[in-house]
Amino acid sequence: TCRASSRPIASGKPSGRTQAVSQGGWPVYYKKSGGISAARLTTDQACRAAGEYLAGLGYGPMELSYFLVNDNMASFNFHSSLTTEDGQPVICYPDLLKVTVELEKGGTIEFDAAGYVMNAHQRKIPAPGVSLEEAKEALSPVLQAESGRLAIVPTPGLEEMLCWELHCTAADGQEVLSFVNAETGLEEQLYILQKDEHGTLAN
Repeated sequence: TCRASSRPIASGKPSGRTQAVSQGGWPVYYKKSGGISAARLTTDQACRAAGEYLAGLGYGPMELSYFLVNDNMASFNFHSSLTTEDGQPVICYPDLLKVTVELEKGGTIEFDAAGYVMNAHQRKIPAPGVSLEEAKEALSPVLQAESGRLAIVPTPGLEEMLCWELHCTAADGQEVLSFVNAETGLEEQLYILQKDEHGTLAN
């Protein structure tokens, strides 16, 4: 898993034609212009470069969710990695950081922390009232849970909800994400995972 750990904010300025925005001393948006002639790095190498970039800015610890590769560039979505009051790890989806790395030399060409800046705050996350095994009972009979983790997800009312994120496989082989409320045990959201050689997206 690609992570970014907390480090002091890096000094120095990126080279090339850039656009940069900061808020409260924290970098929020950065974009470097110019095309990428060739892809020499693997996706894993690019992911490590993205994690190191976030760590250098002082953002972290972070957890990777999805990525997309296109035009010799790899874009990664990172989110805050938190813990419940009883020490269980939680991925916080509202705290979103997007990093795009060029696959020629591994440099960062775009960074967007707007989601993180708008949503990140001190959270007191209670221990889940429903266990992982109990959450699996809320699944449709046609879904088989392959793995599960705790996640904070946004609600339609722009609030936050602690859920069990269950990575499932349907009878036809389709991969699905089911989010089961960690307090009530009811399924709240369902997404189809789309995977190909360019990356993974949830719809």
